[in-house]
Amino acid sequence: MEFKIKSWVYLKVAIIVLALLIVIDLAAIYSTFVLGHPNAFGLIPRFRMDFESNVPTALAALNIFLAALLLGGLAGATRSRAKIESRSWGILCVVFAFLALDELSTFHELVDHAVGASQGVEDGFARLWILPYAGIAVLVGIMSLRLLLRLPTRTRWNMVIAGLLYVAGAAGIEMVGGRYLESLGGVQNLGYALLTTAEETLEFVGMILFVWTLLRHIEATGLRLALVGGRSDTSEPG
Repeated sequence: MEFKIKSWVYLKVAIIVLALLIVIDLAAIYSTFVLGHPNAFGLIPRFRMDFESNVPTALAALNIFLAALLLGGLAGATRSRAKIESRSWGILCVVFAFLALDELSTFHELVDHAVGASQGVEDGFARLWILPYAGIAVLVGIMSLRLLLRLPTRTRWNMVIAGLLYVAGAAGIEMVGGRYLESLGGVQNLGYALLTTAEETLEFVGMILFVWTLLRHIEATGLRLALVGGRSDTSEPG
C-alpha cells in the first residue's frame, strides 16, 4: 500500500494549523495578561504554545516525527545506489526521531538541570541545555555537509534556511527570553509571552519548511513511500 503526502496539501494544512495555533495563543496571552484570566476553564494551559504537554506540543512532535519518517524513507531509497547519501539521511532520521521524543518528554530540561549542576550553576534562566545541543547540531551539520552538496540548489538552500529558522527560535530567542525573564525576576509579563510566541512560531515555520522541502524532493526524484506487510518500504518507481 503506497503512502504518499502531496507537498502542496501538507503545506496548506500546516499553514492553516499554525495560523490557528498563533491566533489561539495570542488570545490566551490577551486573556492572561490583559483580562487577568490565566486559566479560562483549563483551556489556556492546553493551547499556549509555550506550555508543555499540550496540543501545540503534540502537533510539533508529530511534525518532527513526520520529518524523521521521510528521512528514514530517503535513507532506505538511496541505500543501494548512494551509500554515503543513505547514511546521511539515516543519521538525520535518528536525530529527528530524538527531537520528536524530546519535544514530548522535555528531556532538554533534564539536560539543563544536569549541565547546571555539573557547572555549579543554579540559574534557571541560563538555558544551559543549548550548549550540548548546539555541539550535537554542529557535529550533525558537518556529517551532513556532503549530502547537502549533492542535493539540488533549491533543496539545499531550503533545508539550510529551515535549519536556521528552527535554531533561531529554539536557541536564539530562547536565550533572549531566558535573560529577559531573569530581568523580570522570574515573573512573566506580556512582553515575555509574546517572545515565546515568536520563538515557537519560528520553530514551527522552520520545521514546516523542512518537511515541505523533503516532500518536494521526494516528488522531484520520483521516490514513493509504501507500507508493505506492516512495515515501511521505500522504493523508486520501476
